[in-house]
Amino acid sequence: MTAALDGPLVVVGGGTMGAGIALLAALHGQRATVLEGDADAADAARGRVERALARRVARGTLEAADADPVLARIAVVADHGATADPVAVIEAVPEILELKRRVLARAAAAWPGATLASNTSSIPIAEIAAGLDEPERVVGLHFFNPPTEMKLVELVVPPRALPAHVDVARRVAAALGRTVVEATDAPGFVVNRCARPYYLEALRAVEQGLADVATIDGACEEAGFPLGPFALMDLIGIDVSLAVTRSMWQRGDHEPRWRPSPLQEQRVADGQLGRKSERGFHAYGDGAPVRGRARPADRVVAAEEAADRAGAAIDASLTGRPAPAADVALARILVQLVNEARFAQAEGVATADAIDVGMTVGLNHPVGPARWSAWIGGARVDGFLDHLAGPAGDPVYRRPAPTPTTEEPR
Repeated sequence: MTAALDGPLVVVGGGTMGAGIALLAALHGQRATVLEGDADAADAARGRVERALARRVARGTLEAADADPVLARIAVVADHGATADPVAVIEAVPEILELKRRVLARAAAAWPGATLASNTSSIPIAEIAAGLDEPERVVGLHFFNPPTEMKLVELVVPPRALPAHVDVARRVAAALGRTVVEATDAPGFVVNRCARPYYLEALRAVEQGLADVATIDGACEEAGFPLGPFALMDLIGIDVSLAVTRSMWQRGDHEPRWRPSPLQEQRVADGQLGRKSERGFHAYGDGAPVRGRARPADRVVAAEEAADRAGAAIDASLTGRPAPAADVALARILVQLVNEARFAQAEGVATADAIDVGMTVGLNHPVGPARWSAWIGGARVDGFLDHLAGPAGDPVYRRPAPTPTTEEPR
């Protein structure tokens, strides 16, 4: 069990994410209070925590005798005055800017010394903090869903955040047993930003007729990714994936690399949202074909072998020779993962190591962009991006200008 924090955590919002963060804290020996808007919402949040604990006992990941002590460390209330002064307040309310500002403003007034953290996945922390009298108290602590299972937390540091509050947030994440990657306050932070090419380049490949959904998913899964991009969008929710992309594109000055896909937009317009609607890029539900293939036993070995195939496909493309569509599609996805990571480094969002940790720990990629680049070869990546950009210089495949802060691939 990790060392106790100086005080309890307050989690505002007892939905799936908020209840999960509180449970995570309690499982690591910390005290947590879930703050809800009214008694009915508090009862619902308490039920979520209790059911989650019961599932852990049923799966054998928590001893029955340990469940009651864990539950005793969690309070669920509907009144700011019903908890002791917390070391930090984490808001986990829906992705609505004014709601997040309102929640943190009330927390700031109720607990003057507390660090204020937002669990937002897409709204810039500076925009949230701008609604407060003391914006320097606000940082981002982005947990991944479900927070009890996902080991990564993004610590997002806006320009005005005081180092003391950044340090508290770092200690909170460590006390909850999470791996921390630090990022500046830029659209998508680390993981959502650097993961965009996995979806968007796959979508472009289908739109351009290079390969179909099944071929691309198969190529990625054979390369060691847990799910292909289309199967993953179906799992996340195509509407959710589109919303993240659209938010980044709008907040990122309509960056061409992040432009939403018409194919994705059409699926959402048609109500084909993925698993939750039983149809997305794949079909689900009764009577649908069973999707699945044998996963590689060693995903890193599979990734290195896939990088060799992608490199060969790049060489063929650059010399006008034919190559398997699956390998070309995979190569396009991999070089765009590398390219987006390069942009993030060049813009000071995160280091190469932080990006690799984010992609492997946060998304369970077999390796991170720096490793893909090293295996494929930086010159090959550059040449293929220039080839894809074509004579007209398609900005989707633009490369970042070299800067002193850009790290060479390992």
